[in-house]
Amino acid sequence: LASDIVTSVAPDRDGVWVGTQAGASRLVEGTWQNLGPADGLAGDLVWRVGVGADDDVWFSTHSGGVGRYSTTDDKWTMYAAESFPLVNARVLASDRDGMPWVHIGDDNVYRFNGTAWELAYEVGGGRWVCDIAVDDHNTPYIATCVGYRAVGTGVAYRENDSWHEWTVDDGLPD
Repeated sequence: LASDIVTSVAPDRDGVWVGTQAGASRLVEGTWQNLGPADGLAGDLVWRVGVGADDDVWFSTHSGGVGRYSTTDDKWTMYAAESFPLVNARVLASDRDGMPWVHIGDDNVYRFNGTAWELAYEVGGGRWVCDIAVDDHNTPYIATCVGYRAVGTGVAYRENDSWHEWTVDDGLPD
């Protein structure tokens, strides 16, 4: 492993990808390959690793933005400051089309549409996004929680082209 401090794990059809505080690692047939910025990774500290439906691997990093590694042609694409207002991409999830959803900084969630990043959900109010998941129907769910200078409000989800929230008033325990 690139580091013993592991932040994320994502299996693919050939092995497993691991995000660490010192880059990414990939285990294939019992052999580890370590990747860092010199190899094309967007930054050293990898918050999340996600494998898309097309087998491309997405990495959200602390200071380098988001990186995409194409397993078919061994090519890296970086999405950094020119694509996002902040480069600290913490949370990453893929929808059923293999397109990633990323939480940036303190407030906003972006979705890659295949060619560009779009603001998908403006969290606002200093709420901290802890997780993003997309179900089999391609419905995104965004979990907010308490963090440094942040307040959580529950779960946001998209239904019929509108965003809705579940909170304690809807039955969440806290």
